[in-house]
Amino acid sequence: MIQWMQKHKKYLVITIWISTIAFVGAGFVGWGAYSFAMGERFVAKVGENTISNSDLEREYARLFAIYNQLTGGKLGQKEAEGLGLRNQALNNLIYTQLMLNYAHDLGLLVSDEKVATEIAKETQFYEQGIFSQKRYREILAQNNLLPKDYENAIRKSLLLKELDSVLQIAPTQLEKESVAAALYMKDRLSIEILEPKKEPITLDEAEIRQYWEQNQQSYKGAVRYALIFDTFAPKDITADDSELQEYYEKFITNYQFAKTFSEAKAQIREDYQKSEAEKQALRRYIEYKKQSENYTGEQVTLDSGQIAQRFGQELLDSLLTLKATEALKPILTESGFVTLKLQNIEQARTLDFEAAKEQVIADLLRQKHEQLLRQNADARIENFVGSDIGFVARDDIGKLSMLSAEDAAAFLEQLFAKTKAKDYMILAQKAILYRISAQELFAFENLANNKDFLEDNVIQLKDRIIESAFMNYLQKRYIVIRADE
Repeated sequence: MIQWMQKHKKYLVITIWISTIAFVGAGFVGWGAYSFAMGERFVAKVGENTISNSDLEREYARLFAIYNQLTGGKLGQKEAEGLGLRNQALNNLIYTQLMLNYAHDLGLLVSDEKVATEIAKETQFYEQGIFSQKRYREILAQNNLLPKDYENAIRKSLLLKELDSVLQIAPTQLEKESVAAALYMKDRLSIEILEPKKEPITLDEAEIRQYWEQNQQSYKGAVRYALIFDTFAPKDITADDSELQEYYEKFITNYQFAKTFSEAKAQIREDYQKSEAEKQALRRYIEYKKQSENYTGEQVTLDSGQIAQRFGQELLDSLLTLKATEALKPILTESGFVTLKLQNIEQARTLDFEAAKEQVIADLLRQKHEQLLRQNADARIENFVGSDIGFVARDDIGKLSMLSAEDAAAFLEQLFAKTKAKDYMILAQKAILYRISAQELFAFENLANNKDFLEDNVIQLKDRIIESAFMNYLQKRYIVIRADE
């Protein structure tokens, strides 16, 4: 799955939701050669607008959560670095800011009425079927959002949707036929798979150090957050019957499912414990906000992955909105209500040789094994015959039973982009030699049978071409400057 995402990440068009309101962004690379140091607060400048480090951390955490879900919770920091997730997050933000700059220059506006209509679609802001201003402000406050910031985010998302709709152009018949010819062309294929040799490779210290010196910017630690926090677990709250009775009488309408206090007692105790734990957490939050130095909470320094693992994604998302020395309102986690203060943010730094050595050795060995594999493939490619597996189309994954489904899909995608009739490709630490001996063209009389699928593919392809050209134009119109990493 990780290999598939690495291959296809530039086609994963990400939707950035803020309480289900979308910003549309896509991962692009190569934003120009400009670079300057903007300090810790800003990571990029687009035209006259800046992108803050907190913006980047929020987007990185969002992408990490998406990819982590796709991998079944198995995505670690090293895998995220291998995917270039932080760079992709920054590209998403730059892309969005470029679009907003252009929309502003065109004079596009989103009225207050449209913003209000969009907010009114959110059922979480309703009470008894009626939009509640009180609930609206409470929910935003719980997520550390001011109404003006939330409404501005919605305004931006609507603006981007409006601009994006201008770029949607319906496919023509010629385009459909051209894509059909490319998609359904078949190659008669012979292949041979070369596994890497198992011969040991010895590395000396000087070689390892030289590789690190040449690539040390690739070996960075994570951004780390110094926290002080307290956890208030509902299960630790004790209550006698008189306290539970008092709570029951105060909130009796919540227990109409039961006829008596005794029948509802278990639920009353659970609700009471939760309520009291939250009150304790709120009192500690007020103490943190007062900037007192007499804190008694636990102090830790963790990166974003460790925070998500320990406290959950919701708390991490809220934490990333804070500035150093700010406190976070209580959030319910698996352990209880957690309230914390962000004491300091330690920016990512290049690892020294000893700290990076293990990963450097792994990368260097991988590079050397691939070099040996390429040498073997180069020596065999000229005279290889391979096994004839017949005609294959882009979606004939099942005919490549010697490969996993993911590897077969990746191989076929690359195969139909090749221009040589005989060559090899390195995939999943294997060399796959191939030879194309014949081609079979698409029968256009079958076009109607594949109408919906073809239209979807033409639209996607056309969107990518238009987006790429549009981005090239925007990059020339607005200077994009990325801070030194």
